[in-house]
Amino acid sequence: ITRDGLARVIDAQFPTSLVSKAIAKDGYVFVVEAVTGKLFNCDLNSIKDWGATSFLTFSEDGTAGVRGMELYKNYVVVFGAKSYEFFENVGNATGSPLQKVKQLSGKVGLANAITGLIQYEDTLVWLGASQNGSTKLYRFNGFQPEIISSSELEVFLNKGGVIFQELSIWSIYGQDFI
Repeated sequence: ITRDGLARVIDAQFPTSLVSKAIAKDGYVFVVEAVTGKLFNCDLNSIKDWGATSFLTFSEDGTAGVRGMELYKNYVVVFGAKSYEFFENVGNATGSPLQKVKQLSGKVGLANAITGLIQYEDTLVWLGASQNGSTKLYRFNGFQPEIISSSELEVFLNKGGVIFQELSIWSIYGQDFI
C-alpha cells in the first residue's frame, strides 16, 4: 500500500476496535469497528490520513456490532450477526465515498467473526446465521444467498458443543473442498 511496503498509521482518527481485515479498493483502505458498526475509510490515496467524518454506519436491525467484511464483485460487503449490507463507491467528495445499496441487503448474518467468511473464486462463502439462529454454509449466487451445506453438515454446525468454526478451502486433484 505504500512505496516502502509497510506503513504505520498514527492518525488520531484511526479506529481502534477493528474486526475483520482491512480492504483496499479504489485508492481507499476500509476498516470496520466491531462495536460501533462504523465502516471507516482513509483519505484518497493516503493510508496514513483518516478524516473524522470518513465513515458510514452498518445499520443491522435487532443486533449490535459487525462480524466481518469482504469484497464481492465491485462492492464492500459488511456482515452483522443476522444480516449483511452492500456498499458501493459513488465518489462522494466528503465523508465516505461509499453508499449503501439497500436492494442488495439480506437477512443472513455471519455466525463467526473473521474465520467464518472467505472469498473463493468469484464468490463469497460464509458460515451464515439465519434469523432463527441456525448456522448453515452459504455462498452468493449472483447477489442472493444460497445454502450450500448438506443436512449432515448443518447438524454438526448446530450441535451444542461446537464453539469454534473456521472455513478454509483446499484443492485435491483439481477438486475444490470447503
